[in-house]
Amino acid sequence: PNAKFEVMDIERLEFADASFDAAACGHGLQFVPDLRRALREAHRVLRQGARFGASLPVDGDGDRPWRLLFEVVDRWLPPAPSPPDRERTRATVNDADALRAAAVETGFVEASVEVIEEQVRWESAEQLVGRCMSWWDLAARLDGVAASKREQFAQDAIATLRSEYPGAVDTTGRNNLLLAVK
Repeated sequence: PNAKFEVMDIERLEFADASFDAAACGHGLQFVPDLRRALREAHRVLRQGARFGASLPVDGDGDRPWRLLFEVVDRWLPPAPSPPDRERTRATVNDADALRAAAVETGFVEASVEVIEEQVRWESAEQLVGRCMSWWDLAARLDGVAASKREQFAQDAIATLRSEYPGAVDTTGRNNLLLAVK
């Protein structure tokens, strides 16, 4: 009953200084144009001694199922939009030491980054493809593609994955987990 949801720019939070005892950001900071500005905003709205946590997916070559899937994606879909200011942020969030340093540079008195590997078992190629089609990278590439082409893409992706993974599909993902204290 005391929960409230608001949508706003992560680089310009509409909260007073020292409003919160804790803040978290799940898989969002990798999209900000100016990472340090977003971290300064998180720092600003936290009370002294408060904690900030953020999880960020780490770019990588990926394991075999992801490589197979993205070969099909590249065959069928247009390139993903790439904002010109994305590279600096991505480089920082992909490097645990650089991410920790960015948190300290923006005022956090303590910061650490833990690399978390997660093993995910998809029940089938259909489940993996269906879920991935809603994620930002694929959803952005599917935007504006005719429904018939989307279906052809999905069927090709499923068939390609099934050729090597007829049952369950196991994947590994890496995430950087930033934990910082004001």
